[in-house]
Amino acid sequence: MDAELVALASAAGSAFVGLMATDLWEQGKRVVVKLWKRARPGQAEAVAEEAESARAELLAARSAGDGRTEAELAAEWSGRMRRLVAGGALPVDGLREAAEALSRHLGDAERAVQVRVQASNHGEGTMNVLGQGTQINLGR
Repeated sequence: MDAELVALASAAGSAFVGLMATDLWEQGKRVVVKLWKRARPGQAEAVAEEAESARAELLAARSAGDGRTEAELAAEWSGRMRRLVAGGALPVDGLREAAEALSRHLGDAERAVQVRVQASNHGEGTMNVLGQGTQINLGR
């Protein structure tokens, strides 16, 4: 059970931190706050605030090109979730459900990458959308 617990906590923490930089951040935060409400209701509000701070830290680190912060935050949140179960405050099934929900949201976020292009045609030409491998022909 210990190896399963570590794996679940690691998956949940990594997915949660991964969601911090996506449009589905709020859904991920709701999953984690719900987990704390279930295990330690008195700490849920503080966890929500700490999650917001962690998100701000992650976004700043990404802007600065700091790759370590994300791994450190994932390890921190994984440990927090593992301790909820290890301390008896939450059954392993609760963490499993949270890990599955967070992973599902992260998968949705990765699939939902959108590119918005606004162009006007004043003749003929070709426009390349960088990084997407898409070519749009603006010919008449």
